[in-house]
Amino acid sequence: MKKLSSLLLGLSIAGSSAVYAADTETSRLERIKEHKTIILGYYETGMPFSYLDNNGVQGFGAELSQRIAEQVRIELGLDKLEIRWNPMTVSTRIALVSANVIDLECTSTSHQKSREQFVNFSNTFFISSDAIASKQDSGIVDAASAAGKRLAVVEDSRNVANAQPLNAELVKLPNNPRAIDAVDKGDADGFFSNVGLVMREMLRLNDSTSYQVNLVGSNPSGYACMLPKGDAEFKAIADRTIADLQTSGEMEQLFSKWFGSAIPPYGRSAQVKIDALNKELYANPNDTAY
Repeated sequence: MKKLSSLLLGLSIAGSSAVYAADTETSRLERIKEHKTIILGYYETGMPFSYLDNNGVQGFGAELSQRIAEQVRIELGLDKLEIRWNPMTVSTRIALVSANVIDLECTSTSHQKSREQFVNFSNTFFISSDAIASKQDSGIVDAASAAGKRLAVVEDSRNVANAQPLNAELVKLPNNPRAIDAVDKGDADGFFSNVGLVMREMLRLNDSTSYQVNLVGSNPSGYACMLPKGDAEFKAIADRTIADLQTSGEMEQLFSKWFGSAIPPYGRSAQVKIDALNKELYANPNDTAY
C-alpha cells in the first residue's frame, strides 16, 4: 500500500504534462467535455480482454470502454469525442486512474473493497472464476464431472489447493504452457486454472476447435471498470451502459464474440462457454465488490 501511495504521488506530479492536469475543482466529465477527449486504459498483451495488434486496441474490455465512451459523448452533447488509448500495467493501473492520466479502464481489474480508497468502480461486467480447458469428448462439463479425471495444474501454485475439492487426479507441471500441452498430448484430461490464464493458453494453441472451456464457479472475482473516485455522474453513465448491455442481451453477444469465437489476429477462439454466475449477473446488474 505504501508503494502504491508513492506511485500515486509521482504520477500526480507527472500528470500536469498530460492532456489535462488534475483539478480538484473540476469533475472528470467536465474536463472530458472541455477537451473533447477521453483517455482509455489498456493492456498491450491482456488478451482477450485488452490487447494491441496491427489494427489497434482490441478485446472485450476495449469494446466495452468504447461503448461507454460513446454514451459519454451522447450525454455530454458532443458532436465528436476523441478517444486516446494509454497503456498501463497491473502495477500502474490504479495510480494512472487516480492521478487523472486515464479516465476509464475496463480490462480485467477486480473490484475489491480495499481499492475503493483510491478509485471508483462501475457495475461488474464479468465474473471470473476457476475454469477447466478440456477436449470436447473429455466428459468434463462442470465441477462435478471433473471428479476422477486427470487435471493438469501448475505445481507450487494456489491452483493445486483450489483444485482439491474437485476430487480429480492432479497432474502437476511447471507452467501453464506445459499444462495445456499435457491436455493436447492426452497426458491430462483437462487444464485447471483461473479462466483468464486458461483463455490465454487457449489462444496460443495452434488449433483450439476441439476444445471447450467451462467456468466452474470457484474463487469468483468481479471485473469492473475503474473510474475516478468521487465522480458520481461519470460512474452513473458507465453503470447504465453496462446494465443496458446486460439486460438487453448484448453483453452475452460480446461474451460470445470475444470469449467463444475466433478473434484477431489469432484466428482462434478461447472456447469459453457462458456460465450461471455471469447469466445471473446479466439478469441482475450490480456493483458489488468481491
